[in-house]
Amino acid sequence: MTRIEIEAWLCDWLAEELGLSTDVVENDRTLGSYGLGAEELERLACDIEDFFEEPLDSGTIQKRATLTRLTRDLCLLMDTDEEDLSSFQEPVHDLQLLQDIGFGKVA
Repeated sequence: MTRIEIEAWLCDWLAEELGLSTDVVENDRTLGSYGLGAEELERLACDIEDFFEEPLDSGTIQKRATLTRLTRDLCLLMDTDEEDLSSFQEPVHDLQLLQDIGFGKVA
């Protein structure tokens, strides 16, 4: 599968899970910001393993992951080399994550 196909599958999964249109799913928004809890994240991990027929590391799916980061991780897992994955640039919009890593004071 290509990076675009993986990202589209993830977007479709999230939209279906949340009852949203794929048009409103943002690739740089964290999964937790959509309200996904442990149960939904576990279901996503199981669906990924089933669909891609690849086992996942337990830390791959987390509330702070974004579709962009998850796509990158799955591309690496599946050894997708259609393009240079080092060009994946993901903006950080998670204030709690910025605070956790000590990137300045977050008010």
